[in-house]
Amino acid sequence: MRLTNSVKFKKRDDQDENSVLFHSLLNPVKEILFAHAIIDKKGAFLQLSKEIIQLTGVKKSVLKKSQIGKILSHSSAISVRQLISTVSHASPFVSSEINLIRQGQSSIPMELVMNLYTENGKEQLFCIFRNMNPDRRLIAELFTLKEHYRLLAEHTSYVQILLDKDLKSIYISPSCKLLSGYSSDEAKLMNLFSLVHPDDFETFWEHLNSNSNQTFINFRFRFKDKERQFIPVECQLSRIVDSFGQPEYVVLNLHDITRQKLYELDLIRARKEAETADKMKNNFLASISHELRTPLNSIIGFARILDQNEFVDDAHKYIQCIETSGIQLLSLIDNLLEYAKLENEETEIEIQPVDIKHFFEELAINIKIELNNSGKKNFELIGEWDIATEAKEIKTNPGVLKSIFSNLISNAFKFTTEGYVHYGCKPYGIKSYLFYVEDSGIGIPHESTEIVFDKFTQVDQSLSRRFGGAGLGLSVTKRFVELLGGEIWVLSEPGIGSSFYFTLPISNH
Repeated sequence: MRLTNSVKFKKRDDQDENSVLFHSLLNPVKEILFAHAIIDKKGAFLQLSKEIIQLTGVKKSVLKKSQIGKILSHSSAISVRQLISTVSHASPFVSSEINLIRQGQSSIPMELVMNLYTENGKEQLFCIFRNMNPDRRLIAELFTLKEHYRLLAEHTSYVQILLDKDLKSIYISPSCKLLSGYSSDEAKLMNLFSLVHPDDFETFWEHLNSNSNQTFINFRFRFKDKERQFIPVECQLSRIVDSFGQPEYVVLNLHDITRQKLYELDLIRARKEAETADKMKNNFLASISHELRTPLNSIIGFARILDQNEFVDDAHKYIQCIETSGIQLLSLIDNLLEYAKLENEETEIEIQPVDIKHFFEELAINIKIELNNSGKKNFELIGEWDIATEAKEIKTNPGVLKSIFSNLISNAFKFTTEGYVHYGCKPYGIKSYLFYVEDSGIGIPHESTEIVFDKFTQVDQSLSRRFGGAGLGLSVTKRFVELLGGEIWVLSEPGIGSSFYFTLPISNH
């Protein structure tokens, strides 16, 4: 009889447990608001409520042999294990948000509250599982999202502006302070359109009121900061429409592109310099071709005349033309070689004492020979050198100094049909001499005086110009003066003449 009763009782327990499981399948989990259990300090279940079975879908007999971690997600199990280790009689209550695992289904977000107490000398934990209110969880998620967006808005270089359908500012991100100096509150009180550069306002307004179907519109304008300076910004404009497709909000994202604009200007400048250099190179090659052909044709032509005729009238004149053309070619080649050395930094300057009077006396002889070879008449050539008593010598390179004067005086002869060429020197300050070459030639336009010392440059670049040259003489001259520690410049008036001046130190260290 007892055996029968025992068996019947066991059968009844199985039926109760199966009934609970069956009930858990029929009743939605969201209807279970609370469940409870008792665990020991190691986390093993001591007692379970039927709601635990309903929530997890696991038999009570299985759960009673398990620990609390079995019904929790991995991260929640770690969190609960840490809570159990920290709970004490001094702080008997602890709580945490957990994810309870339902067999064969996804996790269930719940709140777990544990209370430490002593039963028969053993520490136990009374656990309450509370189904989190969906509304409360949604609110918590919204607050979290709001905090995330706040952090993003405050720590980005972009200024975010939200306008309503009447184009009034609703929100301006705190990064506005970094861009313009205005705080968000200050900027919201201002008229946004007053901060747009007047020249950019039309473009800004057109994009703001555009009926384009583009999701994003990118354009640039200048934005006025608190110091009343205009900052170039790139703007990304987007529209938010309501359920009827009507514009409800306008979002502007502004980004400072000052550095980008500087890079763009540098690229434009570099491109122009490259184009100018290319043009100068082409002009130089054309000039070299022209300058080589002209004297070579003269040499070849007059040589043929002399060769084909045994007795030729004015033979001396033809020979003189050949000599002049040869000198012209030699001068051109010398300038090219000197320029190549200067560009490759192969020019070595040896400094030595130079007697100024002796230097100009030798220079005068060479200049007179060059004037006679030019065939120019009614031409006044004057050399004057005012030498300081205490500085009759300067420390420089006589060969380089002679090349400087030769280039400047040859240039003066070339551009002066009649009139004069004056050259010489005089003391300049305490420790320098001023050297000069002045002429009454055609002069240089004011806008061209800055480029006459540039390489491959001439005021007249066409091949049909009256005066020859490859545009290297003055460039080489300037480099020579600088190597000697001096400075060179030009003063000129078109139709009146030009004056070239350069300084050299008395003692060049």
